[in-house]
This record gives sequence, C-alpha cells and structure tokens, in this order.
Amino acid sequence: MLLGYDGEGFGDSFIEFQGKATIRDDKALKKQFWNEALSSYFDGPDDDSFVLLELKPTTIRLMNKGSKPPKK
Repeated sequence: MLLGYDGEGFGDSFIEFQGKATIRDDKALKKQFWNEALSSYFDGPDDDSFVLLELKPTTIRLMNKGSKPPKK
C-alpha cells in the first residue's frame, strides 16, 4: 500500500506500507467506524458490502525525495 503518493512524478515522497490484511465484519465495529460520507457507496453499516480491513504492518518505509535512502 502506498500512502501520500500524489502521482506528481518520479521522486515524490510517500510511505510504503507492507503487511497482512484481515477482513473485519463485526457489526459493532462497523457501526463505530460508519460515517455519512460512506452513504454514497453503502446503504449503511449493516450493508453486506461494507467491510473493514485491519492492516498489521510488517514493514513501513518513508520513501524520500531525491537521492536520500528510504527510512524504516
């Protein structure tokens, strides 16, 4: 997963995130994270298509601009 990459071009700074993803379908957890901005995509927190992903990182690196090496 890339975080913060705007696609402006080669050499942009961004976060490179590697890890394990687990689908979380707990109804209480879905209600906790639900917000109305999601209503454009889902019927509500009980919509079967609405799921949460739990991401557990194994590696996170800050990819720097220019010739600086990545930071772990």
